[in-house]
Amino acid sequence: MHMRRGSSPRLAYLAGLTIVLSLSAGLNGPVFPLHAQSMGASYAAVGAMAAMGSTLHAGASMFMGRLADTAGYDFMFFLSALTISLAAAAYLVSTTKAMVGIGKALDSLFIAAYWPALESACHSAGPAAGASMGVVYTAYPIANIAASVVTGWIAARWGYRACFTAALCVGACGVLWAFRALSGPGGAGTRRRLRLQHADHQAPAGAGAERIMRHRRGGFAAAMLACFSYCLLVALAATFVPLLAQHRGMSVQIVGVLVGVFWAGRTVASYPAGVLSERLGRGAVIAPAMVMGAVGAILAFYAQSFPTLAVAVILTGVCSGAVAPVAMALGAECARPWARGWAMGLCETMCGLGFLVAGGAGGLLASVGGPGMPFLAVGIVLFGMAALLTALFRVDAAAVRSYTA
Repeated sequence: MHMRRGSSPRLAYLAGLTIVLSLSAGLNGPVFPLHAQSMGASYAAVGAMAAMGSTLHAGASMFMGRLADTAGYDFMFFLSALTISLAAAAYLVSTTKAMVGIGKALDSLFIAAYWPALESACHSAGPAAGASMGVVYTAYPIANIAASVVTGWIAARWGYRACFTAALCVGACGVLWAFRALSGPGGAGTRRRLRLQHADHQAPAGAGAERIMRHRRGGFAAAMLACFSYCLLVALAATFVPLLAQHRGMSVQIVGVLVGVFWAGRTVASYPAGVLSERLGRGAVIAPAMVMGAVGAILAFYAQSFPTLAVAVILTGVCSGAVAPVAMALGAECARPWARGWAMGLCETMCGLGFLVAGGAGGLLASVGGPGMPFLAVGIVLFGMAALLTALFRVDAAAVRSYTA
């Protein structure tokens, strides 16, 4: 596929906006569970808040993906920027656990609104789906590395609310940037341009069941399961890495470093994995990465020192960084062109279910066996998922060969 004129500036805009909005979200993330605990929340309550937010994420993603197909990407980017800013404001003014929960809900709605639109947009913004998604999935963890380290530093000196204030300021910048793109010459006609661009790819009447190409159903199932699996690791990094580090006597600065280490792993892995998957196939990247994530999660369960825990967290970060862009590219290529937003929304729904399971079940496991238990459980699940995905990729490859024969 040749790069279309204007695709490079557009991809640069998508990457830049991802950095800004991820900075805002990242300034909230590492201190959310600690702030909730300071309000009197137990491990189970923190897990329940995460699960509640993930329920909203899962429930809203498919709707948001369809909205991106019809209302346009730039509108969704503006809506997303506004939502993450409101999340930071809710955390900032929170005086009860309920207000913290509202902030987490808005945080999850931001994910549901932003990522299906971004993934669908960047699928056609660069020379190849895997490489294009690798770009934005590299920008995303870079922002989170910076945010995690800065968050630990800010929280140690000025407290958790200072982090939320910084997140609100950064989010407001994202709102202004997204509004400028939406209201400018390139943004006001987004919906109209999309209709013209995809005029020959409109959904035929009654074709809801045909959004996924018949010979790629195995591949799409693999994409959804991969999204579910890697988000188990992201949920551990966001909610249980801070709790595990604190439980083992590490300072809040170390908490920020550990979360930053996770995002460093994602940064290193995302773009190379996207490019490699274009050459070797999606399964050749996803299945081995899943095994690596399983090893990292189990190592975190046993780790007692900072160096060992850091290595474990890096492995989980590399796994999620490799799987995320490749799974999304796989999901997009299995869908009809007019339904890619819907397909990305469904993949994001599986991500939300991953967050839901990790938050809800992880909170209960942590209450019973300590904050290391969720890591052991996820490691076991990922080993099983690697075997299942290997089988699905074989089915998908056989179906593609049969279709093209």
